[in-house]
Amino acid sequence: MVGFVSTITTLLTQADEAFQAGHFTQAETYSREIIGLNPTVAYAHRIFGMSLKQQGQEQEAINAFKNALALDPLDLEACFQLAHSFQQLSQWPKALQFYQHALSIKPDSHEIYNNLGFVLQQMGQMEEALAAFQQALKYLPNNPIILVNIGGIYESLGQNEIAEKTYESAVNADPTFLTALNKLGILQTRLGKWQAALTQFQKALGMEPNDPITQNNLGALYMEQYRFSEAMACFEKALELEPAFFNALSNLAYVYQTQGFIQEAMVLYQKAYEINPRDGIRLKMATLLPPIYQSVEEIQQWRSHLVETVESLQGCSLDISDSIGSPPFFLAYQGLDDRDIMQKTSSLCQNIKAWPSVPLAKNPKPRIGFISRCFWKSHTIGRVFLGLIEHLNRECFDPVVISIGPVELPLMQTPYEHLNLHPQDFEHGWQKIADLKLDVLIYTDIGMDPMTYFLGFCRLARVQCVTWGHPVTTGMETIDHYLSSRLFETPEAPAHYTENLVLLDTIPAYYKKPVIEHEINVKEKLGLPPDKHLYLCLQSLFKFHPDFDHLIGEILRRDPDGILLMANALYSHWTDLLLERFQETIPDVLGQIRILERLDFNTYLNLVAVGDVALDPIHFGGGSTTYEALAFGTPVVTKPSAFLKGRMTYGCYQKMGVDDCVASNDEDYINIAVRLATNPKYRQCIQNKILDSHHVLYEDKAAVEALETFLWEVLKD
Repeated sequence: MVGFVSTITTLLTQADEAFQAGHFTQAETYSREIIGLNPTVAYAHRIFGMSLKQQGQEQEAINAFKNALALDPLDLEACFQLAHSFQQLSQWPKALQFYQHALSIKPDSHEIYNNLGFVLQQMGQMEEALAAFQQALKYLPNNPIILVNIGGIYESLGQNEIAEKTYESAVNADPTFLTALNKLGILQTRLGKWQAALTQFQKALGMEPNDPITQNNLGALYMEQYRFSEAMACFEKALELEPAFFNALSNLAYVYQTQGFIQEAMVLYQKAYEINPRDGIRLKMATLLPPIYQSVEEIQQWRSHLVETVESLQGCSLDISDSIGSPPFFLAYQGLDDRDIMQKTSSLCQNIKAWPSVPLAKNPKPRIGFISRCFWKSHTIGRVFLGLIEHLNRECFDPVVISIGPVELPLMQTPYEHLNLHPQDFEHGWQKIADLKLDVLIYTDIGMDPMTYFLGFCRLARVQCVTWGHPVTTGMETIDHYLSSRLFETPEAPAHYTENLVLLDTIPAYYKKPVIEHEINVKEKLGLPPDKHLYLCLQSLFKFHPDFDHLIGEILRRDPDGILLMANALYSHWTDLLLERFQETIPDVLGQIRILERLDFNTYLNLVAVGDVALDPIHFGGGSTTYEALAFGTPVVTKPSAFLKGRMTYGCYQKMGVDDCVASNDEDYINIAVRLATNPKYRQCIQNKILDSHHVLYEDKAAVEALETFLWEVLKD
């Protein structure tokens, strides 16, 4: 008997020594031999399980740990290892069960509490996870790993200020902890604290310049700031260090996409999909569209590709975090009826996620939410719609402004409630809107921004509307009404929308008349010849449809003294693409086209005021540019299309009662433009008519009253 015990003891020692030395196969052999000799030795089962686990045999290890624990219910290590094995297999309830058992054995273990917190976090029990991490910190104060975990919980709960302070505490506890620096930098990027975020990433790279995660995070920061060349360098460095880095690939693809390098973006998205086949990446590839087209034929090719790919995705699942960048924004600029495609795209999105739907509020004083990412005073959306919000009757309605991203709203004379959401934090975003208990939610521009696009699929208010900030239907079942105007739409217009089309008698806009702060000799400043006729088309270049080239070319041919002034694109490649097309379509007049660098607002207004004529692009016309030109009497030539997006300038003229600059066909458009530019007396006559009637466009209280009437109508049920 003594010899038998001695043999067991020797084998236990050998098994333990082999395991500690990392000889896991040998440790497995020794422990098997012990169990064969005496299956009641709990420690042998534990060593057996740990050896199997180190060799990747997780399920077999679980059985061994269960045997050890059955023999010795107080075997803390066996219990901990069993819980950890279930954690590795993402079997969260079982992991929770055995971590709780481990705590009953050793209730002061920071390690058990930390792991328990992680499991609870994965189960979505955030408050309980926070309590577990805080207990871990109690037993191991100031531990940077635990502090990072706590910060992550606060961030997931939307408590960003506390999360930031907690991450800062982790960095202070260990200034070399890359994870803490990166977590802090990522959060500060989200909060728009770009300089602070840059500091964290620079510290991390100072210690570890070849860390691909930090390189990617720094690139994402530069991407937020539109510093694309620097962002690309970071993403490329991250991929050089880790070629299969999914996030860096998808980020680099998005940078290429934004700048108009569509084929390059498609290749990168495909690589990302091969590494991690998420359906969200497939949706990005499906809705990828160029900003500038070389021909009408190319438009049809991309349009067909979009339809075919979206149809092929029916039935897929979608993680919302994958989908940033998916709204087919450039579809609206192709000049066609987008209803069917928008409905197909939205139907795909509508069916691939259980979108939130909240209990519907009915407040004594209706709460009206207005949401956009573009509520800046320098953006068309801000100029058109913020005045409506400001002048809404506060005795009857309680307005709430919901802005996306670090938007600095202009001051309003009347008070308003404001909610700011992060552009990628969908899960907290919809919940925060739900907490507002809105009666009506008005999207000013669904389709221009991913966050508002995906929020549109949720039911967050009793009545949900969209209006003409992005003048195309959403295709969504969850948007009830589209607010437009009788001045904009044709009799056939209801067929262009999936929403109920509401036709106000006026234009739903409250636009403050622009004023030149100080006059300058703008022609001299910009080096423009004083004796030339200035045709202005200071629009975003993606509005230049291939059909527009013929009109530009013929106008400049008939007026050799004419110069077309255009605005340089935000991304130089867009400009290159358009000039490449002009080289093919109107090469003989390229010398009469001048691309201006982006102007400050005062210089821009001075230029608008001295322009001879403004050209409204066909298929998708001007918005704020029309309001600004007409404010100074500068005539805008327009040819209304069949759709709202090509009838906005026409609507302004309808409201003014002026139709001299409205063309019925291409030849009419050309003749009106050339006559205005080359005949000063006629131009002055038209300018006088515009100046005599344009007051109806600005600070229109009737628009506010029309909106209020609509709100009462939809809320009366």
